[in-house]
Amino acid sequence: MQHGFPKNAWDSAKDEALHVLRNRAARRHNQTISYTELVESLTAIQIGAHDPRLSSFLEEIVIAEHTNGRPLITVLVVHATGDLMPGDGFYDISEQLGFNVADSEAFWIAEFQRTLNYWQQPDNI
Repeated sequence: MQHGFPKNAWDSAKDEALHVLRNRAARRHNQTISYTELVESLTAIQIGAHDPRLSSFLEEIVIAEHTNGRPLITVLVVHATGDLMPGDGFYDISEQLGFNVADSEAFWIAEFQRTLNYWQQPDNI
């Protein structure tokens, strides 16, 4: 079991999320996705946008992407209202991975652009 889900379902859901996020990043417009929209796109598991397990789910994705030399693709997952930026968990894990997040908005903009630049290259899709 992984966070209360069968491990294979949890892993399948991460694959589903990566597929959605990579497709979003490859677009020329409307690349962000709300937490709600992301979880609603998952079929392997049922998890809510405010479920505390979502933080672990996104952390596992971003750690794997970083370990494989790719940008922090979860930068695309944002609040649907308010600041329209990622939640605190994104900045916490980014800092743990060695990024300077002191100016969170500047970091978000730079990592967002780095992610788009990477996934809009045909060789990376």
